Amino acid sequence: MRKVKEIFLFVVCLFIVCSCGDQEEGSGRYVEAQVELPEDAFTYGNLVQNKEQIRLTGNEGCDYLLEIKDREISFTEASIKIKIPEDLEIRDIAVSPEGDRLVTWEDGTKWDAAIFTKEGEKIEISNIGDTEILYPYYCGGHFYISQSDRVYQLDSSTGSAQLLLDGVGVDEPYYMASDGELLYVVYGSRGRSLVIYDLEKGAVAGEDAVLEAFLKKSFIYRNSSPYGAPYEALFYPVGEKIYVLDNTGIYRHTLYGEDMELVVDGSLCTIGAADREYTGMAVEEGKKPAFLVSYADGRLMKYTYDPDAPEPVTLSVYSLYESDNIRTLIREFRKVHPEITVEYKIGYSDGTSLTIDDALKNIATEMAAGTAADILVMDDIPYRSYKAKGALMDLTSLREGMADSEYYTNVLDGFTGEDGIYTIPMAFAVPILAGKSEDIDGVETLEDLADVLEERRRDLQNGESLINMFFQSYKSLNLLGQTCQGAWIGEDGGLDMEAVKEFLTQGKRIYDAQMENIAEELLLQGAILPKAGENEWDYPTKSIITRRFGPYADGAAQAAGFHLLVVWQEQPFFAGYLSSMGGDFPYFIVELEAAGFDYCMMPGQKYGTCLATDMLSVNQATEHSEECMTFLEYAFSEEFQRDPALDGTPVNRAANWSRREDYWTYDRIESPISEDGQEFHLRSFVPSDEIYAKFDKLLEEVNGVNYCEAKVFDIVMNEGVRVADGDCTVDEAVKEIERQLKLYLEE
Repeated sequence: MRKVKEIFLFVVCLFIVCSCGDQEEGSGRYVEAQVELPEDAFTYGNLVQNKEQIRLTGNEGCDYLLEIKDREISFTEASIKIKIPEDLEIRDIAVSPEGDRLVTWEDGTKWDAAIFTKEGEKIEISNIGDTEILYPYYCGGHFYISQSDRVYQLDSSTGSAQLLLDGVGVDEPYYMASDGELLYVVYGSRGRSLVIYDLEKGAVAGEDAVLEAFLKKSFIYRNSSPYGAPYEALFYPVGEKIYVLDNTGIYRHTLYGEDMELVVDGSLCTIGAADREYTGMAVEEGKKPAFLVSYADGRLMKYTYDPDAPEPVTLSVYSLYESDNIRTLIREFRKVHPEITVEYKIGYSDGTSLTIDDALKNIATEMAAGTAADILVMDDIPYRSYKAKGALMDLTSLREGMADSEYYTNVLDGFTGEDGIYTIPMAFAVPILAGKSEDIDGVETLEDLADVLEERRRDLQNGESLINMFFQSYKSLNLLGQTCQGAWIGEDGGLDMEAVKEFLTQGKRIYDAQMENIAEELLLQGAILPKAGENEWDYPTKSIITRRFGPYADGAAQAAGFHLLVVWQEQPFFAGYLSSMGGDFPYFIVELEAAGFDYCMMPGQKYGTCLATDMLSVNQATEHSEECMTFLEYAFSEEFQRDPALDGTPVNRAANWSRREDYWTYDRIESPISEDGQEFHLRSFVPSDEIYAKFDKLLEEVNGVNYCEAKVFDIVMNEGVRVADGDCTVDEAVKEIERQLKLYLEE
């Protein structure tokens, strides 16, 4: 159950702001400004209002009374005598402008509710059952409480509950709003999503099909309880006008009218960057109404019409694939720079008729025509080709403003050449090899790894395989490709066929050593592990690293370590990429200790390199170069890069260190995927500073970025599988790769 402190973590703000007054139509627009709250306001709950006063309600013995004068807000302490028992398992709290609280809680086998007045009196709720979950609301001058799909209005002085709605909606109420005359109840998605109740007549009013359809699209209905905002949409009724907020903007609708009029465009301000996390809205009517919106992160923003405000600059960002990192970046950037609008364009999405080749041709056409996006995410876009054509802006000035002491410059400068720097990765991952210290010492090349595996194979008894890392040829070669791909294309952009031949030759040796005489029961044991695209192991792609190399058994070290512990317990190695100090690394360290292993850079043709993700470039043809630089400066700042949602190791070193705080400390139990279903206990601990320092030193020792265009990588992988599976010789595969890549590079 949610505790009182958790309920009051975010401020739920709701009050009327000062009027903008009627204004003439002009070329201006709505502008936003942040309202400064008291320093300790984050410990408070609802912000509610009536005609006389505005009250910020607290839980530790006082509220704040607010006063608006000349568009400035002042806060005055107001003591209260609320006495809510500390042992209650609080479900939720609704607050009136007078300071009274309607509290719901779970008491053993039943649910209960009561009104606690600001004078300290407890008023029991009557005429309502106690066996089902109760949710409190305050709106339009009354407390309401819902139970299943029933809605009651409460008498604040007696606690008597009057049943208003029963069985109208199939789901439980999700949200309520009222202007004192009409009550609007939003239900879940299975039944009528909106019911309008006439409080004066005591009956359900007519349906508003336009408003209902809009709300059904704007709200994301959950099966869980509605307690604890944020909501994905809010609405505020004022007489016959209803203002609705969702992540596309603020709309005005006349009750039973045919239109939803866009008043404030969400794409031009923080509204569109809130990612559906709103906690309150208020409106002051007028020809150009004023609005107040509160957000789950505690910000309170005011929106007023400025007839002299110029249109904001709009930047566009393009990536071939959708990237969670880029979405997070855009959302957070717009919170800091609401004056700059950012649009995100994605070239290719799964499930559409458009192919990857089609998407690449489209962006090439746009670049040639000068209509492409301002900022380009170069992952799997032919970077060298666009650079050679002069299509990308030199980022040297940006790089010069980034202190060497604050960044992993070995990654930051991974694409720096004598003529400048034209793309910079936002994050990266380092491929590693884990095993006994004596087994991994000095293993740096593919040939070294093949020698070690073949030697281990000769030492095995009874011909049983105990060194398997992957039992599928594609996965084995994909793993090796993490530290080899950059060797296949030379600095001049031409194909290095000797490097490709070496990769296929050693990759075949390594796969053969892994698979020789492998026991059938081990294959069956491994085969029951979830495969890519199945059930809980199938997570959305976050970055180019996870898209190309897989987030779990297909290429991540932490997942490979887990598989070693629960399936391939006697294999001497596991390998894959490592991400940030606050992500997979702490889990990896726990697994490393359990196995008694150490780790080092993964061997390969580009030993010591890393994998880059979200490579940011600026279109040379942009008309907003200054704003593009502002966007990139924020992308590489510690402020943004410490965000736990960022997938990969931040290039900002301080941000990477700070993300250690994201790790939890309690023990965990993992269940092996095996036929006997036995459990084992994996001791969990917080890695020491020395452990983190070792990882940081390894990151410092990265000597470059291992980069290969997707087409080249895929062709080598596809032919490599034929070699590993014995369907063709290395020489035959090399000829076919050369033929296909020659056609591609000539395009």
